[in-house]
Formats: sequence, structure tokens, C-alpha cells
Amino acid sequence: MITSGEIHYARVPRALWEDRLLKLKRAGFNSVTSYFFWNYHEPQPGVFDFSGEKDVDAFMGLAAQLGLNVIARVGPYDCAEWDNGGHPDWLISDGFIGRSLDDSYFRYAERWLRVILGKLGKYDKSKGGNMIALQLENEYFWGDVPYHEALAKVAREAGITVDFYTNANRFARNTNFIGTLGLYPDPWMLEPVVSAIKDISSTQPYLPPRVMEYEKGWFSTLVNYPALTDGASRFIDTLTPGILAKYSIIAEAFSSPGVSPTFHRESPIWASIM
Repeated sequence: MITSGEIHYARVPRALWEDRLLKLKRAGFNSVTSYFFWNYHEPQPGVFDFSGEKDVDAFMGLAAQLGLNVIARVGPYDCAEWDNGGHPDWLISDGFIGRSLDDSYFRYAERWLRVILGKLGKYDKSKGGNMIALQLENEYFWGDVPYHEALAKVAREAGITVDFYTNANRFARNTNFIGTLGLYPDPWMLEPVVSAIKDISSTQPYLPPRVMEYEKGWFSTLVNYPALTDGASRFIDTLTPGILAKYSIIAEAFSSPGVSPTFHRESPIWASIM
């Protein structure tokens, strides 16, 4: 079983990467999941930066040294409460049709994928590396399977052999992608978790349910923090893993620092269970 905590290297100072990854490992995880944000690495068209704080090789290598597998989430769109969901500012203009096969978007998205996958390819599990899965796109709830298949084609052409995942796109199941769930149960309301797991178990029956994001609730603003009692929080922490275990999943979660400064996430943040 893969149990992975979410740490975004772009949101953590490089000097703290080892500290955070070590804490993740000591918390019992065997993998780390991270976004690789497009706009973080291509601030200007065709100009890519992987130096210093943006050194992907250093992050991947450090995870390997600590014995951690990596699930790479490379977009091109990520969401993640990050500016433009990872899309560069220079990309967005009149006539821009994002997250599509339209030429105003896809040729730039393909260029990004070829660059980032060129960096990550040497860490592919088939080459003895620690990258065990690749997520393309994120939370594309309304389908567009041809667009997803085109992304998968680019990734295969780039030499990536690990399994492809996409998160919370029910329409992409049973294609070149393995579908996963994003679960955010509110206190006292676990029915949606059970329903989602039953649904993916019936529509993707050849695999155990995979959960790409698991968190005990959604974010809340610093100004209007919701009234969540300690009892309700303990209820979620205690009961939810038991329900998931009923479906052959063990839920773990890890608190990842550094989300956008305008809001606060409940701890724990995200976990991946596969």
C-alpha cells in the first residue's frame, strides 16, 4: 500500500525540505506527493528556471535519500489554491481557451510537460528511480477525455512508464488513466465518503479505491473561522479511518506547511492512499 503525505516544495523553503520530509517519514508515510507548478518554473514564455529554491533534482534526490517514493502532480493545471492553478500569467489572454486542445493553450501546455517530464524521467520507477506515479490535470470534473488522452500521449512520448492518475474526473476512469478520489468529509458527515468509494469501486472494479486527496474538511478564512468543536474533530480523526479501512484502504494524513497566506487549512492537509 502507498500512503503519501502532501508537501509542495514550492511552498517550503529549500532549507526546510529535509526537515519536512523527515517528519513525513517519521509519521509513517512511505511516499510524498507534490505539485510541480508550471508558472513557478516558466515565469516568461520559453524561459525555465530550476535553480535554487526551484531545484527539482534536489527535491527528488532528497526524497530518494530518505527512502520516500514520489507521486508527481505536474498539471498543466493543478488548482491547489495556487495562483491561476499553476497557469502562467503570460498564457492568459483574450481568446485563451484553457485546459483544452485549443492551440491557444495546448501547444504551451505540451511544451511545459515535455520540459518537466524531461527533468523527472530519470526518476521513473522503471529506471530504478523513486517516482512511482504521475498525475496529469486535476479536478477536471466535467470530463474532456480527448484532452486527457492527449496529455497522456505527451507523457508516454517523454518516456514516462509509471501509472497515470487523474483526480476527481469520473469520466477519465478506464482510459489511460486510473481515477482517484478527492475526499473532504465535514464533521459528522461521512456519507459522501462512503458513497464516493462505492461509486469508484463499481466503475473501476479491477483496482482498489485510490484516494489522491484526503482531508477532514475544507479551508476556512482567517477572518471567519468556523466553530469546530474538539469533539467533532476527534470524531472525524477516529471514525473516518475505520470507514475507509472497511473498503481496504488505510487513511493517513500529513500536515503540509505553506498554503496561500489568505486562508487557513484544517490540519491535516492532504494524503494519498493507493
